[in-house]
Amino acid sequence: MRRRGRVWLFLLFLVFVFLSRGLFLAVPADKVFDEVHYVRAASFYLAGQEDPNWEHPPLGKMFIALGMQIFGDNPIGWRIFPYILGCLSAVLIFFTARALGLGFTGSLLAGFLCSFDFLSFIQGRLAMLDIFVAFFILLAFWGAARFFRNRSPTYFFLTLISLGLALSSKWSALYPAFFLGLAFLFQRPFYADRKGFKFFLLNGLIVFLCSLIIIGGIYLLSYAYYFSFGHSLADFLKLHKDAFAWHTRPNIEHPYASQWWTWPLMLKGVWYYYKTTPEGLTEGILAIGNPLVWYLGGVALILFLLSIPFWARKSYRLVPAFNLLGYGSNFLPWIVSSKGGFIFYMLPTIPFYSLALAFLLERIWKSPVGRKVAWTIMIITFLAFVLFYPLLTGLPVYQENFLRDLWTGSFFKF
Repeated sequence: MRRRGRVWLFLLFLVFVFLSRGLFLAVPADKVFDEVHYVRAASFYLAGQEDPNWEHPPLGKMFIALGMQIFGDNPIGWRIFPYILGCLSAVLIFFTARALGLGFTGSLLAGFLCSFDFLSFIQGRLAMLDIFVAFFILLAFWGAARFFRNRSPTYFFLTLISLGLALSSKWSALYPAFFLGLAFLFQRPFYADRKGFKFFLLNGLIVFLCSLIIIGGIYLLSYAYYFSFGHSLADFLKLHKDAFAWHTRPNIEHPYASQWWTWPLMLKGVWYYYKTTPEGLTEGILAIGNPLVWYLGGVALILFLLSIPFWARKSYRLVPAFNLLGYGSNFLPWIVSSKGGFIFYMLPTIPFYSLALAFLLERIWKSPVGRKVAWTIMIITFLAFVLFYPLLTGLPVYQENFLRDLWTGSFFKF
């Protein structure tokens, strides 16, 4: 494809991402689900009062407060920065695919697959913290992808900065931070050209110290507003002790809570908003994933896992290893948690569904039959997005009985 054609296709991709997510951004006009907590916390920042939402780090709430400062205490103000970072997440997947060595076609497919995903779309339009942590985690993995290909220490430090911002948004960033730290022990940013156990240890020590200083420093800096009220280090430690107790409490009794193994299968979604109008129409926002992206992306990841014995050729390793690292670091830690959770915890894994599936589609693209298969998958994925679009934006379209029959899982069991 000629360069001009690629430019136009990429611009089309940008228009689709920003327009599809921007339409009806102020719908619903009321706060939905956890927006109630985070918008309230943001209003406390604007009023010069202490954050009442002490159980979560402050950065995401500061972004929401900035949007409210610019656009006012209204739906646009609450959601403008989640919208911006949600759109940038879809675009960043394109550049992450390019960093991994995918061609323009495969990278564009990855970007579109993510933009078609329901959960990614929803979280990028609501004033919740998940889109902030997911964006910065993805930025960290983009930096890691660039580092794995060209070994530039610049991208190592960019990865650490991104992880610091992710951790300052939500604690779940600790999981990918730990696994990326392990990756940097073997894909060494320091002493990479020196052999021996001594230099392996030296690299590990420097990676640990850099991570502690940069990630920990950014995290501590995010609490500058908290310390401005005269709180001491002892107060800071007690706050985190209380927050840890809050996060580790069992919540499986919550009506929308579910166990980790149900999330990839999408056995239980979360109704962020549900209302039936007097005319019998349903307004709803249902947090689930696009079945094509999640199921086929999951199959791609399983194939990557099964292909590990064939990774003797170095050129075959990067994309499968990167996707398994990204998906596993954001999902597997929840397996050891007995507290239960929610399907939207899967948000940081969606880029790796998209990247894995796009990688396989690009492999078959040159074959006439393979191209037809790829086009069929993309068209069906898009049609699913169009079908569910009102259910992702709270528009009053579907009749309630149709809504109940649309999916046979437990999403529609009230």
